[in-house]
Amino acid sequence: MQQPALLLTRPREQAMEFAAKIEARCPGAFSPIAIASMLEIVPEPASPDFSCCQALLFTSRNGVVQCATRWPERHVPALCVGKATAGLAREHGYAATSADGDVAALASLAVQSYLPGAGTMLHMRGETTAGALTQALVAEGIDASEQIIYSQKPLPLSDTARHVISGDGPVVAPVFSPRTAALIAAATEHDQSLGFRNVTFVALSEAVARPLRSLGGSKIVVCERPEASSILDILQAMTG
Repeated sequence: MQQPALLLTRPREQAMEFAAKIEARCPGAFSPIAIASMLEIVPEPASPDFSCCQALLFTSRNGVVQCATRWPERHVPALCVGKATAGLAREHGYAATSADGDVAALASLAVQSYLPGAGTMLHMRGETTAGALTQALVAEGIDASEQIIYSQKPLPLSDTARHVISGDGPVVAPVFSPRTAALIAAATEHDQSLGFRNVTFVALSEAVARPLRSLGGSKIVVCERPEASSILDILQAMTG
C-alpha cells in the first residue's frame, strides 16, 4: 500500500504544531507532510475592558493566543469551547474551563456559570466565527458582548497543495474549520482541473464536512467529537 501524503491547511504555526503531534502519534506514517495554509491570522486593533468582565469566552485557539499575547490580564476566568482550547488557555495563565463540545455547548456552559450583576461575558473572537454565541447569550438574558481581536485572511490554494492533490498517491487532509472547508471547495470553482479523487478529508465536525461534500470523488470522515485529539485518533487508525 502506498504511503499517504498529509496536507495541512491550518494557519502555519498551528499546522506546524499539529504536524509534530501527528509525527509523535504516527511516526513516519505520512510522506510528505505538506503545509499549505489557507488562512492567515491578522491582529485587529482592539481595546477590551476587562474591569467589568466576569468571564472570557474563547471559541478558538487563535482567540486565546491573540488575547494572551496582547493583554496581560489573567484575573478573569476563561470558558472555552473544547479541551484543546482550554488547555492552551491554561498554558497562558488563565483559569480555564472546557465546554467539551461546540459553540452551543459553550453557550450552555456560559448560562450555567453566569452570575447576574457580576459583569459581562466577553467573547474574544475572530472576524469570522462559527455560530452566534453572543446573540444566543443575550437572548437568554445574559450580559454578553464581543470583541473582534483578529481576522482570518484567506489565502489561495498554494502550489504545494496543488502538487500534493494532483499526485497519483493517496492524500489525507485534516480540516478544522468551516471557513477553510469553504475555501477548499471554492478553489475548485475557479479551477475545474483540480481533482480530489485521491483525497480523504478528515473533518472536525459535520459543519466542517458540509462544504466539502460538493467535491465529487473525495472521501470524507467526520470526527465523532469536535476535538483535535479525535482527528489524531482517526489518522492513527488509518495508518494501522
